[in-house]
Amino acid sequence: MRKLFVLAFLSPLTLLAAACGDDTGSGGGATTTTVTSGPGSTTTGTPTTTTTTTTTTATTTASTTMASTTGAGGGGEFALTSTAFNEGDMIPQTYECDNGGGDNISPPFAWTAGPAGTMSYAIVMRDLDFGPGFIHWVIWDIPATETGLPEDLGGGFMVADPAGAKQVNPYFGPCSPNSVNTYEWTLYAIDAATLPGLDQNSNHDEAEAAILDAAIASTTLSGES
Repeated sequence: MRKLFVLAFLSPLTLLAAACGDDTGSGGGATTTTVTSGPGSTTTGTPTTTTTTTTTTATTTASTTMASTTGAGGGGEFALTSTAFNEGDMIPQTYECDNGGGDNISPPFAWTAGPAGTMSYAIVMRDLDFGPGFIHWVIWDIPATETGLPEDLGGGFMVADPAGAKQVNPYFGPCSPNSVNTYEWTLYAIDAATLPGLDQNSNHDEAEAAILDAAIASTTLSGES
C-alpha cells in the first residue's frame, strides 16, 4: 500500500493533517438528501399513511434535518461523481497532499442538477476518520448553471473557473500517510446565489455553517487514501 511517513520537523498544520487517525474507513454508498420543512401536516378526507425517514446532520456550528435517499456509487436524482475515482475507490495519488507524495491538486467533479430552487452549489471535503471530521476544503457560490468543477482549481479566495466561486484556502488533499482514511466530498444545493456573511477572512466552520443554513439538498462522494 502506498504511504509515506512524515518527518518530525514538519509544520504544525502539516503534522495535524498527517496525524489523521489510523482507523481504516470504507467507502459507503453515495447519499442524496433533501431538506424537509415543518414538523408535518394534517389533511382531511380519506386517511393516508406516510412514512418519512429522517436523519440529522450535526456540526459544532449548525444542524440540519433531512429526509434521505441512499443510492449506490453516486446514483440518485441529485448525484456527485468524478472521472478520477468511483464511490469507495482509492483516490489517485496526484490528488493527495504534498507530504503524502501527491501533487495536491483538486479532482474533477460532475453532478446532476439540484432540485427546484437551486441558485448555487457548495462543496465541503472532510476526512471522516480524523476527529469529528476534519475539514480539508470548502468552496461555495458555484453558479447554478455549472454542472461540475475542472481538475486543479488552484489557490486564491476567488476561483477563476467557475467564475464567482469562492473558497476557504486552496484545496488541501488527503493527507493520512500512516493510515487509510475515508475522505468525503459533500455537494450542497443552495437556495441563494451568494451566501451572505462570508469573505476572505471566513474560516472553514463559518463557511460550513452558512452552507448548511441555506442548503436545500445534498449528495456525497467518498474515496479512500
